[in-house]
Amino acid sequence: MWVRIKGGNTMHTHVHRALAAVIAGALAIILARGIAAEGQSPVSTTRGQSLTLDLSYQAVPSDNDPWHHLALTWQALVRQKTGGRIQIRLYPGGQLSGGNQQKEIELLQNGSIQAAIFPSSTLTVIDPRLQVVGLPWIVPTPDAATRVIEGPLGQQTADWLRAKGMEPIALGSNGFRQLANRKRAVLAPGDLEGLKIRVPGSQVLVDTWKALGAEPTVVNFAELYTALQQGAVDGEELPFVYKLSTKFYEVEKYATRINYSFDLIYVVVSKKVWDSVPAADQELLRSTAVLAAKEERAFLDNGETRVVNELQSHGMQVTILTLAQIKPFQAKVRPVYDEFAPAIGKNIIRQWLKSSGR
Repeated sequence: MWVRIKGGNTMHTHVHRALAAVIAGALAIILARGIAAEGQSPVSTTRGQSLTLDLSYQAVPSDNDPWHHLALTWQALVRQKTGGRIQIRLYPGGQLSGGNQQKEIELLQNGSIQAAIFPSSTLTVIDPRLQVVGLPWIVPTPDAATRVIEGPLGQQTADWLRAKGMEPIALGSNGFRQLANRKRAVLAPGDLEGLKIRVPGSQVLVDTWKALGAEPTVVNFAELYTALQQGAVDGEELPFVYKLSTKFYEVEKYATRINYSFDLIYVVVSKKVWDSVPAADQELLRSTAVLAAKEERAFLDNGETRVVNELQSHGMQVTILTLAQIKPFQAKVRPVYDEFAPAIGKNIIRQWLKSSGR
């Protein structure tokens, strides 16, 4: 039996000026509850008929959050291009999976969740080759990240996911992961000793922090603020924007810009749902998702300085490491490449190193 879970509220926000003319006035949404009847297709429609697609994601509905920004932009573009015939309904904050990212993946694969936004670090649990994305400093710069997203390497990762019950229709950026904690400033690897650092369910990130001398701890994103507040963990390594959008500055004092790992994000549709959508609507959903993902990348890239300034205004001490200061960290994680080469594939790692000019 295919079960469709729904819930709702009304939300709105402003979006990047580059798409303001297209999406102005289109960001209010009304969500309804319901259950699909047994025996129905996940999406019942023919070309020209109405279609509603529910989009799940773990991020909170904040003006500063790039996932939420992507979702709102995609929703508005689809509504504008179809005159409201196709609706994207938003379920932020892990509403459809109880905040459990592993469960969210499973529900999408079986069609109970129709569409979702996932980071590559979370999806490593269904294809270990995706661990290549998060290898420490394998994507060292924003230019290298753009080459991945827009080139054959990004497409290669999407192909891996197609074999796992999902259809990736757009790639975005989750940015570079940065350290923050509530105990002390971190300027050298020795400063990490004894710090319990939250990581997502990615073994490559767990082992990277072990190599750096910290104590990595896997915690669901939805539970992270409380874990920091109660001292279950000392810090986390999410991009700066999430420290702001989730108000981690209230429970952490010290941040370090280290750019140690990059994350792709994917807009994905359950294969069971995607196969029931007419080809013309598939193309419209894909093309608008690509535009929304490009806007999300611009939103993220253009906002970093502002985000850092805002974090500092809230009392967070932000340290920007130089390349010379980063090198001792890089030296400690070299064994991580060898450790994960069998699971990822040596040729894949070589391709990614070559793309980044190494």
